[in-house]
Amino acid sequence: MILSKAIEHYLNVCAHTKKLAEHTLRAYAIDLTVLNQFAGPERKLTACDRVFFHDYVSFLFNECELKEATVKRRIACAKAMFRWFELEEVLPESPFRKMALSIRLPTSLPKSLPKRDLRKLLLAPIKELGLEKRGDLNRNVIASRTSTQKGLRLLTAIVSLEVLFTTGMRVAELCALKPSDLNLSDGVVHVHGKGQRQRIVFLPYAQTRELIRNYLAVTQNKKLSSDSFLITSLGTASDTQHVRILIREAGLSANLNYRVTPHMLRHSAATHLIGNGVDIRFVQKLLGHQSITTTQIYTHVTESTLKRMITKGHPMKELIC
Repeated sequence: MILSKAIEHYLNVCAHTKKLAEHTLRAYAIDLTVLNQFAGPERKLTACDRVFFHDYVSFLFNECELKEATVKRRIACAKAMFRWFELEEVLPESPFRKMALSIRLPTSLPKSLPKRDLRKLLLAPIKELGLEKRGDLNRNVIASRTSTQKGLRLLTAIVSLEVLFTTGMRVAELCALKPSDLNLSDGVVHVHGKGQRQRIVFLPYAQTRELIRNYLAVTQNKKLSSDSFLITSLGTASDTQHVRILIREAGLSANLNYRVTPHMLRHSAATHLIGNGVDIRFVQKLLGHQSITTTQIYTHVTESTLKRMITKGHPMKELIC
């Protein structure tokens, strides 16, 4: 079997048999297209041996100048495909079996917004609506100031920011929500996560639940052909790129000196929850991490926090008084 045909077949399986999420399918298609371009149009699946993949990794690093995380993802995608062909007995054995290929990722901590910047960010689109504070955002005000496309766009930004930070959900999970996924009476949201895994997150604050009620009231007559929770100013379903733009614009409006992304709100939620003493196992459940090791990246302690806590709790201050 030619590699290009094998890739086409595997992506079809991922879409229709495995029923992977659209975002995952798009990433797989990109990764496997690069693999096919490197291999050339005539390379057979059986000709992709260990030497080929060592050369491929060198190509990704040296010619494409990709970061470690991107290379690791592209190799993981290839591993998954070849493993599937091995299980289907198209190949006698995957070239990755017993292959010494390990890509070490640099140690880096997720970007978390300090509370000062979070306040500015959450308030930015509210101020663009002509309001002074979050408490001014009541039902009558929302109804009167969201009749224009700009007003509806700002309201969608306000809702996106508040829900992302409150729940810690991923941007793709937010965009996949339907109104039926929200139980506002109990403050519960049913999230459709990675790998078709579902979990529950919470809206513990009455103000957030009321904001969502008002948003649904405003948008129910503006939707064109979508049952999506979030919509654009044109009435179509909001996708991840649309939300990323809204978050970036809010960061610019808040005069933050760095680019803000939706994932930073997820990082911030986890970091501040753990910093406030919430057990890491609860945060793991909230974020939908399969392994607690993934959640442990949020347990880092900043130098300023360490200094403050040591100063507060050290017994020396009692001994020198």
